[in-house]
Amino acid sequence: MPVASSQSPTSNGLFRLSQNIRVFVARWVFPISSPPIARGWVSLDGDRVLQVGSGSVPDDAEDLGDAVLLPGLVNAHTHLEFSDLTSPIGEPGIRLADWIGQVVGARYGATPESKLAAIQSGVEELIDSGTRLAGEIATPPSDYSQASNRLTVVSF
Repeated sequence: MPVASSQSPTSNGLFRLSQNIRVFVARWVFPISSPPIARGWVSLDGDRVLQVGSGSVPDDAEDLGDAVLLPGLVNAHTHLEFSDLTSPIGEPGIRLADWIGQVVGARYGATPESKLAAIQSGVEELIDSGTRLAGEIATPPSDYSQASNRLTVVSF
């Protein structure tokens, strides 16, 4: 169904509401509310989805080729302050109480600068992986301002 506008539609009936509209075509489109679409397309106004379709492709669509378009992903349980770790805290078989002690030690051993750098690194990794919503298990103070509009962080 075309989006209402006073402007004229493109050849497939897609209306242009602003100059920010972009259309992407991919081998697969995975909408949230319906089955996957083979050779589908998605029109966006900024980061807002306007239409998802199949069949006739809009004239100015950018063809992504052999790709899959997915909605933004959710990571419901993150610890961004540990994003700089090169290996897990503890070792296999450690008692839970001992592991918690090591986690607490790692948290309180970090400087505010190293914690901020780790959080920034974790935010970038989430964004690069397609994550758009993160549930952060936070140890105050924590700063997620660098997430901007590309990632929503809910901390608890």
